[in-house]
Amino acid sequence: MRKKHMTLMVIPHNEDRVREFGLSWALIWGACAILIFCFAALIYYGVGYYVRLNREAKFATIEAENRALMEQVRSVDANLLKLRQRMNDLVTRDQQLRQMADLPPEGGEAQKGMAGRLNGAALAEGRETPASHPMVQKVSVDLDHLLREADLVKGSFQEVASKLDKDIDLRNHTPSVSPVRPFEAWISSSFGSRRDPFTSEREMHLGLDICSRMGTKVMATADGVVAERREDSKFGKHIVLSHTRGLETLYGHLMRFAVEAGQKVKRGQVIGYVGQTGRATAPHVHYGVRQNGRWINPLPYILEKNELTSRPAFANRGR
Repeated sequence: MRKKHMTLMVIPHNEDRVREFGLSWALIWGACAILIFCFAALIYYGVGYYVRLNREAKFATIEAENRALMEQVRSVDANLLKLRQRMNDLVTRDQQLRQMADLPPEGGEAQKGMAGRLNGAALAEGRETPASHPMVQKVSVDLDHLLREADLVKGSFQEVASKLDKDIDLRNHTPSVSPVRPFEAWISSSFGSRRDPFTSEREMHLGLDICSRMGTKVMATADGVVAERREDSKFGKHIVLSHTRGLETLYGHLMRFAVEAGQKVKRGQVIGYVGQTGRATAPHVHYGVRQNGRWINPLPYILEKNELTSRPAFANRGR
């Protein structure tokens, strides 16, 4: 008959008596099962712990990469904002050149400007978002708009260049520069409604007041003929040049003349000197542009107008 238990004998090396322990097979198999279960559980939880640590490490790496990507997106967006401003400047310059070349305004996307194409508020808030966030897509769209508008402006520039190359006389007789060199002058009063410096009443100012030092050279802004050279109580000593396509330019408040009536002049030629004659509160040139008898804003006919918006260093020292 098969035994249903096992005897475990413990024999000491001294003279103590031998100890016997009876173990049933059920107990032995149960202990083995418990050991196997514990070992399996140890492996399971150990492997799970390792997998979890590895997953967390990967998540941390991905989050770090996402943060780095978002920083790059912010950097790209900042550069796009700068490019957008430069594109707007190019569009403005293109409008000026088209007007000078007697071309109709360019329609389409480039003339509508770039404002509102990209919502930069989300970037400014600094939210940590994955690369698939709509913000990233907007940056991509904005870049696409910039590229397409650059192509439109390039095409418009080429059209203007072609027109001016074919019509040299038109180019030479179209005002395009400041009557006083920009580093010697600044615009003190623009075209449009303003308060009269003598009566303090609102009036329409039909030109630009370009301040400079007394006696600074005043130059013709395009080729033309001296149509008027006279003095009155309003503009003092002033000159009117006749150009082309009904365009005329006025240079008022001069200190003295450098040309005669009926004389032909070239762009950049000195025609007079900055003064304070007539109705003037300080030395300056009143510069006006008239087309077909109607006064228009001279700014589109000054390519270096941005240089005239700030006061020169010598003017700031005198304040």
